[in-house]
Amino acid sequence: MAAGHESLEELVRLEALLAERPAEWRRLWRFLYHADGEVRRRAAWAFGRAVARWSGDRPERAREVLRRLFWAVNEESGGACWGAPEAAGEILRHRPELCEDFVPLLVSLLSDPALRRGVLRALVRLGPECAGEGAAREAFRSSLEDPEVRAAIAAHGYLLDAGC
Repeated sequence: MAAGHESLEELVRLEALLAERPAEWRRLWRFLYHADGEVRRRAAWAFGRAVARWSGDRPERAREVLRRLFWAVNEESGGACWGAPEAAGEILRHRPELCEDFVPLLVSLLSDPALRRGVLRALVRLGPECAGEGAAREAFRSSLEDPEVRAAIAAHGYLLDAGC
């Protein structure tokens, strides 16, 4: 059996576990570093849902996980967590009240070529409505100046001129 296939099977089992025990999100962390992009995307999706569920009525929990994700892409962290932008996007998708603080950070990662594709996926999943008001709206609006961002978001059916 190929190593990627084993990882995908393990991830499927972990996703099932998370449905019952969302606090197990920590076990997904290593999949955000996986070489296989499909494994990273699935991990990010499950990670975001699990953290949102685990944080419940305590948004500070999700906020702390988001801080860790952004640290994991920082050069000073010593590693490159390629799945962090998508995981952050999935958390924000389920915890929109945190977008104001974290969408600007997510948009700032567009300048890193290694993270760009994951940031694009996260922005597409969030859509323009994630921007709300203030800093998040301004960051999202400025990201639309990039033709690649604009095309990726428009391709998913978002009306970009309506409020953005």
